[in-house]
Amino acid sequence: MKIAIIGAGIAGLAAGHKMRRAGHDVTIYEASDRAGGRGMLLNRPGTDDWADVGSQYFHSNYKYGLKLIEEVGLTSELKKITGKTRMFTGKSDASFLVKPSVPWLKSGGLTGNLRMAGYIAKLILSHKSETFAAADKQAAYDRISALSTTSDGFLRDHTVRMLSLIGCMSDPTPDGMSLLQVYRLAKIVLMTDYISLNGGTAALHRTLAEQSDIRFSSPVAGLIEQGGRVTGLHLETGESVAADHVIVAAHAPRAAKLVPETWTKERSFLAGIEMPTAMIVSFFLDQSLEKDVWTYFLPMDHKGPVQFCIDTQQKSPGNHPSGNATLQAWILNPKSAALAEKTDQELADLALADITPFVPGVKGHVEGFAVTRHPATVPQSAVGHNAAALAFLDAIDRKDGVSFCGDYLSGGYMESALWSVERAAARIPRTNTHLQQAA
Repeated sequence: MKIAIIGAGIAGLAAGHKMRRAGHDVTIYEASDRAGGRGMLLNRPGTDDWADVGSQYFHSNYKYGLKLIEEVGLTSELKKITGKTRMFTGKSDASFLVKPSVPWLKSGGLTGNLRMAGYIAKLILSHKSETFAAADKQAAYDRISALSTTSDGFLRDHTVRMLSLIGCMSDPTPDGMSLLQVYRLAKIVLMTDYISLNGGTAALHRTLAEQSDIRFSSPVAGLIEQGGRVTGLHLETGESVAADHVIVAAHAPRAAKLVPETWTKERSFLAGIEMPTAMIVSFFLDQSLEKDVWTYFLPMDHKGPVQFCIDTQQKSPGNHPSGNATLQAWILNPKSAALAEKTDQELADLALADITPFVPGVKGHVEGFAVTRHPATVPQSAVGHNAAALAFLDAIDRKDGVSFCGDYLSGGYMESALWSVERAAARIPRTNTHLQQAA
């Protein structure tokens, strides 16, 4: 069968891999000049230092992700990320260290940490589902705003807000994140090991891309629908491409522009998903920073543009033969939206001034910088999003010749994107049985 895939992010690349293994003829159509989506590597000029500048790690409970890594022969390249996070309290430059998977927050004291542990334990024990691996059919948590579940400021800041910043690249509004999403993030952020690949997390994306037939700089204008089924796609160049099945792996706002105008409910769902921007300013330093500390989390009440920093040399020392630090300052939603029109130099100046009081060894040691702009990052799972995703999937199941996959369908992490790939692939024999019957 001829399979056309729209988008060469992790969902599109994984879908192509799965379809090729099933013996299909697969072409991926990518609007930009590169594959990988949020999986990107940045080279420090004049060196052999490389750093992930988007997706940073996998988690040890990734069922589909680790299977994919095994299938492409990269299992031996996996490595655990060790080290700690330095968290700043907001009181002058006071800070403390914490292990990401076993958080004990000094600023909360014994009672604060016990309240946090109790909140998370109650959340997880009262709800059963796979983490990011399926659109959750237990609707209760999806109907509840996460920030409405507690008036405790410490819990709001260090569970809901912090989990959202780490996992969703966004500081939630009171109605902007469901309790279901906090449940998912708690299971994945606090209860797993962080792992990467020797060549960087984006080595998975690169390996998949090298095995794929990708038409770059080929933006798709829309799907072709004939006789009640999807039969191909139109490129913006005017070219029409026939296909036995189309897999739409573009991010949700882009996918909304591709579906037929008559698909009003499906288009509304896709267009309504917020996938905020993010900017990462990578500072190339002439020295290393604090040993075994790979993340710096600025105070939760911090007003500056940067929410946290990652020292990629401490995170992945094997990828930094120079021994010098590349310190990434992450500017996330809603601050990223407010600063989107700033030039790279302006962003670098703002970020450097912001982090200098917190991160020792930065001032006077910057040799250069690079700015990476991600126009669409982790989708926001607002109250009711999961129910809407299930309704969307049910509607797509009744259509012929098309499937959708992407992290917006079930939680926002790579694992949810790969679950949706499995689901999309499983539909293809069923939705094209008429081809076999005609033969």
